Amino acid sequence: MIIKTIDIYGYGKWVDQQIEFSAPIQVIYGPNEAGKSTIIDFITSILFGFQTKRQAIHGQYQPKHSHAYGGELVFEQDGITYKVIRTAGSHGGNVKFTNLTDEIELTKADFDQIIAPMNRELYSELFYFGGVDQTAFYKMGLDDLRWRIQKIGINNAESWFALQKQIDKQAAELYAPRGRKRVINQQLKQHDDLVEKIQAAHQQFPEYQELTKQLAVLKQQRLQANQQLADQQKTLQQKQQQSRALPLIKEIDQLQQKTPAQLIDINDHTFELARQLNTQLDSLTQQTAQNQAQVDQIHATIKLDDQQQFLIDHQQQIEELGNQLNRQFELCSQVELLEQQIKRNQQQIDKLTQPLLDNGASRLPDLLTDTEISQVNQFLQLTSARSPKKVKANSAGVIIGWVMAMVMLILGLFTNRVLIIIGVSIVGGIVGYQWYQKKQPISNDSVETGADNELPKYLIAIGKRTGLDNFPIDQWVSVQGQIRQINDLNNNLDIDANQQSNLKKQLHDYLVQWHFADHWLFNPNLDNRQQLENVQQLVNTAQQLQKKQQQKKQQLQIIDQLQQTNQQELNQKQIALQKILNDNQVQSITELKQLAEEQKQQQQNQSRLNMLQQQLEQLHLTTDLNVNSLTEINAATNQLEQEVNQHQSEINQLSNQISEAQTRLDMLAKDGSYYDLRQRLNNLQTEINANVTRWLGLQFAQKWLELAMNIATKGRVPKTLERTSKYFNIMTNQHYVKVNFEDQITVVAADGTSFEIKELSRGTLEQLYLALVLALAVGFSDEMAFPIIIDDGFVNFDVYRTQASVKLVHEISKTNQIIFVTADKRQAEMFSHDAMLNLTSKEEKVND
Repeated sequence: MIIKTIDIYGYGKWVDQQIEFSAPIQVIYGPNEAGKSTIIDFITSILFGFQTKRQAIHGQYQPKHSHAYGGELVFEQDGITYKVIRTAGSHGGNVKFTNLTDEIELTKADFDQIIAPMNRELYSELFYFGGVDQTAFYKMGLDDLRWRIQKIGINNAESWFALQKQIDKQAAELYAPRGRKRVINQQLKQHDDLVEKIQAAHQQFPEYQELTKQLAVLKQQRLQANQQLADQQKTLQQKQQQSRALPLIKEIDQLQQKTPAQLIDINDHTFELARQLNTQLDSLTQQTAQNQAQVDQIHATIKLDDQQQFLIDHQQQIEELGNQLNRQFELCSQVELLEQQIKRNQQQIDKLTQPLLDNGASRLPDLLTDTEISQVNQFLQLTSARSPKKVKANSAGVIIGWVMAMVMLILGLFTNRVLIIIGVSIVGGIVGYQWYQKKQPISNDSVETGADNELPKYLIAIGKRTGLDNFPIDQWVSVQGQIRQINDLNNNLDIDANQQSNLKKQLHDYLVQWHFADHWLFNPNLDNRQQLENVQQLVNTAQQLQKKQQQKKQQLQIIDQLQQTNQQELNQKQIALQKILNDNQVQSITELKQLAEEQKQQQQNQSRLNMLQQQLEQLHLTTDLNVNSLTEINAATNQLEQEVNQHQSEINQLSNQISEAQTRLDMLAKDGSYYDLRQRLNNLQTEINANVTRWLGLQFAQKWLELAMNIATKGRVPKTLERTSKYFNIMTNQHYVKVNFEDQITVVAADGTSFEIKELSRGTLEQLYLALVLALAVGFSDEMAFPIIIDDGFVNFDVYRTQASVKLVHEISKTNQIIFVTADKRQAEMFSHDAMLNLTSKEEKVND
C-alpha cells in the first residue's frame, strides 16, 4: 500500500487541508505542536476507524473551528488506485470506498477485505515506531515475538497461545529434569526408597524365588498386552491425524480447480531477486570505497617519530632487558633495605660507645680475657673484705630505703594516693644514689691496695693494654658485655656493607647495558630506583607501540580480506543479475516487473496451494485420502477406540492377577512390614504410570501445536530473527552482529561479547526496537505491505548511527512506503528535498 494523497475535511487543528505524499519516502517536518501527530492519527483513523472517547488516549481530535470531521485518503495497491472516505458516524465512522482506476464504487466490506487482517492495534505493533517502552521490551522474548507474528497468520491465535501456556504449565507441574518438588520427581524418589526397602526384606523369605517365577510369567503376559495396546493406539492416532487432514484436502481440491495448469515463469520473486541484486551491487560499491578510505587513514597513522622508530629498531634488545627489570627492582629494594639496616646499626654503635668514651678514654676498650676477668674479681673480693663497715653501712641504708618505699606503696593502694607518690619518690632517690656510687672513681677509702695505696702492677698492665685504665676497676667486668655487643655490631656492619656493594654492582652492570638508550634515559642526577623507573617507562612505551603496530597491521589484513570478498561478491552478483535478465529475455528490471504482475493473482493461489500441500505432507499420512473419506475414517476411529478400551480392560485384569500374586508373595513375610511395602510400591507404580502417560501426552500436544502454528505462519519467525540481526548490524555500523531471542533478548557485539538489552543505552535500545519493527513489517510485505511510520524515532541516535539508519530506511522503502516524522530539521534534511513536507508553511496558512 502506497499513500498518495490525504484530504482532511476537519481533524484536530487541520481543516480543509490537502497533502500529497511522495513515494517511496515521505518526510513530515515541523516543530512541536505543528500537527505532525494529528496527521499520523488521521491516517490510522481513516484506515481503521475513529476511536471512541474511552479508546482515544489523546482525544478524538474534534476540530474546534469546523463542524466537518474526517476526510479522505487515496492509496495505491497492486497497481490499482483506491480512495477511502471516512466521516463522523457510529462504529468507527461512515465509509465510502472507490476504485479510481476502474471508476467503480465499492463497499465497506471490500475495503475491510483489502486491509484484513490488519487493525489499529496490529498496525501499531508492526508498522509504527515512536519510541520504546523499556520495561515491556526488557521482558520480551521469543514467545512474545512468535505471538506477534502468529496472531496475524492464524485465526483465533489467542486461544492457541493460551492452550500452549496451559499445556506448558501442566507439564511443568508434573515433571522437570532437575526438579525435586514436581509430582513425578517426588514419586520416583519414593519408588527408589521403597525398592531398596523391599530388596532388604526379600532376604527373609526362603520361598521368594519360586513365587517370583510365577509372578514373572504374569508380568510377561501383561507386557505383551501393553505392546498390542501401543500398536492399537498408534493406529488410532493415525486415524485421528487423517481426520484433521480432511479440511486441508478439501481446500486443496478447491484451489486446484481455480489454478490453471501452466503459469508463466516471470513472477514477483524473480523481479525481487533482480532488484535486490541491483541494490546489493550499489551497496558493495559504496562499501569498497569506504574500506579503501579506512585503509588510507590507517596508513596515515602508521608514521613514526624519532623515539618510536628507535624503539622499533631496538625492539628485541629492549624486550630482553625488560624481562630482567622486575629482578633489578628487587635488587634495588634490597640495597635500600641494607642502607637502612647499616644506618640503624651505626646509630646503635654510637649510642653504646658514647658512655664508654665519657670517662676520658681515647678509644673503645678491648675485651678482657677470662684469666684477666678472674684476676680482677679476686682483687675486688680482697679489697671488699678489708673495708666491710662502709659497705655494710651503705647496704643497710639502701635496704631501709627500699622497705620504706614498699610500705608507702602498699598503704597508698588502700588509703591515699599521696603515699604512692612518696613511695615512688623514695624509689627514685635510691636508684639515683646507686647510679652515682657506681660513677665514682675508686679511692683509697673504698679499695685498699697496700701500703702505698696503688693497684698491683699486673692490673695496671691489663688496664693499659685494654684501654680500661680510665675506668674504675670495679666497672671493668661490668662493661665487658657492652664492649662485646659493640664488636658484634661492627662485624654485622661490615657484612651488610659488603652485601650492599655487591648488589650495587649488579644494578650498575644492568644499567650499563642500557647505554644504547642514553639519549632517552641518561640523567646523572637520578639514583638507581629513579633510573629503573625511567627504564620501566621506556619498556612500557615500547610494548604499547608494538601492540598498536600489530593492531594496525591486523586491521589492514582484515580490511584487505573484506575487499577481496566484496570484489568476488560484486562479480558474482553482476553475473547473476545479467543472467536473470537474459533468461527472461528482458532489458531492464521494469520490463521484468510488468510481466510478473500479470500473473500475481495466479501465483497467490499457487502459493496458498503449495502451503496447504506442505502442511499435508508434514502430517505424514500413510494412505491417500479424498473429501469423501470422512465417514469411513470416523467409523474406523470409533471401532479402534472400542478395541483400545477392551484391550485396556484386559491389561487391568492381568494387573489385578499380578497384584494377587504379589500379595501372596508378601504374605510369606515373617512380619507385616513386607506386605505394606509391596502394596505401597504397587500403588505408587500405578500412579507413576498414569502421571508419565499424562506428561508424555502433554509433550506431544505441545510439539504438535508448535509445528502447526509455524506451518500456518509460513516460517516467518526465523526470517524475522535473521532480518532483525541484519538491520541492527547496519544501524549500529556493524558494532553488533547478532540478536538472540530466547527467554529474553540479548545482543552480540563484533568482539563476541553478549549483552542483555537492559545493559544497552537508550539510543541503542531504540535502534534494536526499530530493527525489530522494520523486520516484522518487511516480513509481512509479501501479503500486506502497509506504510511504515517512524515518529521521531532517531531522536536518541548519534549522527553516525542516524546516517546508517537513514540508509536502511531507503533500503526498506523499496518494499514498504516510509512516512518519516521529525521535529529535527537536520534529520529531515538527510532525505531528498522533494520528499519533505514542511508543516511550518502549512501551519501559517491554518493560522491565517
